[in-house]
This record gives sequence, C-alpha cells and structure tokens, in this order.
Amino acid sequence: MNKTCMKIFNCLLVSLAITACGGGDAPSAPGNTAGENEAGGGNNNGGGNNGGGNDGGGNVGTLLRGVASQGGPMAGVSIVAVELNSQRGASTTTRADGTFELNISNLTPPLKLFASNSRTAESFALTNVAFAGQTVAHINEATHAVTQAMGNNPTQARHALLSDSLVGALSNYVGNSATNFNTDPNYRADSTGIDGVLGQVRLAFVGNGILLENRTNPTQRVVLDTTVATPPAVNLPATPANQSVSVAELRNLLLAFEAALAVQSTNASKFDNVLHPDFVDTDGFNAQEIAEISSATNIKLERFEILRCFADTTSTQDRCLVRAMLYANAPDETLDFGNPNFAEVALADKFDVIVERRNTGGVVGPLKIAGGQFRPHAVNSYLLHLTDTTIQAAGTVFASTTRSDLVLNIDPTKSDVRAAQLIRTQNTTTSTLLGLTKPDNGQCAGVTGLVRNPLNSIDCSRQFTPAGLGNLEVDSRDGRLSLALQTSNAAQSIQVPFVRVKSGASVRPAHFPTLSTNSLQALHAYGRATLPPTALNIELSPPNGFNEVCITTDTEEMTPSVCVRKTRQVSIPNNLLPSRRSSYVLYTVDNEGNRFANRYNLQ
Repeated sequence: MNKTCMKIFNCLLVSLAITACGGGDAPSAPGNTAGENEAGGGNNNGGGNNGGGNDGGGNVGTLLRGVASQGGPMAGVSIVAVELNSQRGASTTTRADGTFELNISNLTPPLKLFASNSRTAESFALTNVAFAGQTVAHINEATHAVTQAMGNNPTQARHALLSDSLVGALSNYVGNSATNFNTDPNYRADSTGIDGVLGQVRLAFVGNGILLENRTNPTQRVVLDTTVATPPAVNLPATPANQSVSVAELRNLLLAFEAALAVQSTNASKFDNVLHPDFVDTDGFNAQEIAEISSATNIKLERFEILRCFADTTSTQDRCLVRAMLYANAPDETLDFGNPNFAEVALADKFDVIVERRNTGGVVGPLKIAGGQFRPHAVNSYLLHLTDTTIQAAGTVFASTTRSDLVLNIDPTKSDVRAAQLIRTQNTTTSTLLGLTKPDNGQCAGVTGLVRNPLNSIDCSRQFTPAGLGNLEVDSRDGRLSLALQTSNAAQSIQVPFVRVKSGASVRPAHFPTLSTNSLQALHAYGRATLPPTALNIELSPPNGFNEVCITTDTEEMTPSVCVRKTRQVSIPNNLLPSRRSSYVLYTVDNEGNRFANRYNLQ
C-alpha cells in the first residue's frame, strides 16, 4: 500500500482525504511466497466446496484439518486446496485461532494447499502438500519451505524425509520431544512448542536448499541441501540466553499492546503496562499521540517477526528489534468514485519497534516496547524497482528500461536531521553507500526532505542503484548496514546500528503494473491537454498476485497517490491527481514494502 494510505499511526485520520483504496476483496490465485521464491498457484478458485464437511448432498465428506500459522494464527485467511494435475479444488477460511476444516471428498490427492492473506500489501501464500489418507495438514513457514524444495513432483516419502531432516537441523530448539510441524493434531498457533520454534527460526527455500536462520542473531544460519537424495545433516546453533527473547512472552506483550489500542480512551495511561515512559514510535509519535489516534479506529495485530536481538547490558535485557504487522478497518464513503464497495478499507502497515527490559534500581522490569527503530527521525528504507516506459497519444508503447534502487527516506516533518549516511561495514572496511543532505534555500525547489546532491538541484533523489540486491539483504541481516544521522546540533551525531533491507519478491516483468491501450490514451490526453481536464477516466488493475495498484505523479514516497484494489474503472478528480504532467507513475508494493513502479513518460 502507498504511504499516504498505509501509515496507520500518522496518516490514518488525514490521508483518506487524498488517497482512495478499494474494498477488501478475496485474494487472487496464490502467487508470491512468504519471502524469497515464488510458487504459482494457477487458477485456484476451487470446485465449490466450502470446507464445511458436506459434499453438497447432505453427506459428511472427507475433512482435511489444519492450522495456518505465521507469527501467530493466520485468522480469516483463505485456504485453497488444488489437485496437482488439474484445476479442481476447494476453499475455506480460517478461524480466529488459525484452524480450518476443508471438505476434500471430491478431490484426488496429492493436493497443493495455499494460505493466502488478502490484507497484506501483496497476496503472499504459504503452502503445503496433503497426500492420500492424510487428514491433518498444517500450513506454516516449515511446510512452505519443504513444499518448495520438492518442486513440481512431490512425493510422500520425499516430504517425510525433508521434514525429518528439517526437525533434525532444529535439534537445539525442539529438544528431545517428538515434534511435528506438518501433521501433529496438537499443533497450536500460540508461539509455544514447534510454533515457538518457528518464531525463533526463519525458514526459506533459497534454490539450493532450505535456509535456517536464527531470527535473534541472523549471522547464525545453515542451509539444508535439498538437491541430493539424502540431505547431509546440519545443525543450527542456538542463541545464547543473553541474546534472545521468549517468543511466547513477546507475543503476549504485542497482544497486550493490541488490547490497549482497543481501549476507547485518549489517555496515554492505557499504555502504561506495555510502553516504556519515553516511548516514541518509528514515525516520531509518542504514547499520547498514539492514544488519540487509536481511539478513533480499531487496530489489530496481524502477525509479528523478530528481526534481531542484542546482547544484554547492565541496563537493558531482552532487547530486540521486532516487526509487527498491524491492520485496521477504516471507513471512508467520500472517495468511492461511484463504487459503493469502497466504503470500508483494510489498511495494513509494518510497525518496527524495539522491545526491552530495563534495570531500574537493581530490579529488572517487565518486557515493554521502547520505541521505533529510527525514533524519532521517521526513517525508512526500501527497494524501488522502476521501469521507464514512453508512450504516444495513440497508446503506442516504446522500449522500456528497468533498474532497482535502494531508497532511504527521512520524513522532514518529524526531525531536525541535516544529513544522513547509509554505511556498510565488511570485515574492517567501511564504506558509505548513500549520503543525503538537507537542501538550502534555492536548492531542490519543492523538495523538503534529504537528498543526494542538492547543489543547484543536481540530484534531488533519495536513492542509489546497489551492485547486488542479494548481498545487500545478507549484509542487513548480518548487521553490516548502519545509519549515521547529523542533526541541527553540529556536535550531535546519532548512530543507528541496524538497518533492515529485505529483497522481497524477485523482480519479474509481470510484477510491474501496466495500463490497457485505452487507459494509456486517456492518460496521455490527461497529461498533454491544452486546458486542465477536470478528471482522469482510467482503468486500474493490480498485477497478478498483488492486492493493490496506485497512480501518482512521482516515485517519491510522500507524493499523494490514488489506489484501488481489484480492477476498477475510476474517475480521478484533478485535485487528487494533477493534470498536464509530462509523466505519471503506476506502482504496487510487495510484502516487504518494496515498490514495483512503471513510470509512463508522455511523448
């Protein structure tokens, strides 16, 4: 989602006056995965079963039960089962605790299972495979990694071998007790048992095997080789006790934070049990401001992920950087463009926070939220995958060029930062990847944030093209990327030791949003009109696997955007999207906040 629509805490009450989003439609056919590689789901609309255990004629059919989990229960998500060699399938929706029941009596195993969440920015799907005779099949990161590793020809024997090998690699976490993340009927999405293990360890298929990475210390990682018949045994080292956090306790804290958000009061005291007194979130808002905003809308916890933990000190223990996915239902009936199902919008946002215990007077306090990762400077980084396309009046499209940039955005309204440097440290060598400075009067007209080179408006961007996206993500996981901020106080320099960059979905042409010929013609006429048009009549459609598409005038994150979910024919007033411009940008956002943008240059 775009920033003006998505930022729950700092834009929810004001941005809906400039940004319109579509209603919460069911997700498209499962396409993108939960982190690294993609697994196409084909046409997975199902074969008419709703998972209620009835075959349509009043008889109870074969039920497949399971739990969908990702940093907690995946509540209200779509579960789809599809025969491997056909398009026949069945679908249902998970309960609040992530459990589901699916009637598969009319289907022939093996079945590919998808858990797809339409509330996230992109319709990422976790997967599993259910074989003949199987009545329990859970869906989580572990089953997803095993499914991807098996490829297009899964077998029950291969599934069991890889699952056992994966549990063996996690022996430092699961202990000696019998553990099964796939078919255990006692599995619960409550951050205990094997679900707690998945909260401590990141699992992803990386091409040559299954990556196991300690979430609290991402430098600890091993790869289970799945390219051979019998994968060699590997073992992921455990994290020292002084550099970890209880997953169950962390979840309890975040649930308590969610409960405090739901209290209909503007008094910040409702956060006393979950926030440290000096709390400031990623966008620079304190507890009082959060209380005022949260009292106006219902904010829910979607899931959470440990990004990194730090060694204990004499003053802080269990200090970790955590990413929480929050969502809210925001009513808006003023910008429906004639479509009545725009009335309620599901807004989702990632909320990166530091949690920690503090030692006061020799007594270690409870686990609480200390503040945002870049507090209070409202800094965020993401990848911008940009395609430049030239079009003529007839809708003729010329050759396009694509590049990928790393963007560092610092909100000028939330801080007095004068300069920033994004720094990479490898061994003993330190280099500056990106340096930003604040423009002086007369430089970068109309730009209020930090830019690369403001001298005579030479380069007013906040981005650079990295040499290797994969290396960049590894460096960020290893703590090799940091941020140095210089404020108006020349003697003050602020060091942020951990900058997170996640590559998200692989870059493919199909990820970039496009316009039909008629819409291209309409856009060209709108931008090149002699007289200012009153509105742009255009059809907008998200790329397959994405839930939203936005149109704006610039690639900058703070530029107001108009967004829709599902394919819509809309009429956008020129006070929302200015006319008579030389270019317009169409973009969508993946699950890591990275943008796939298509800039249409009008010739």
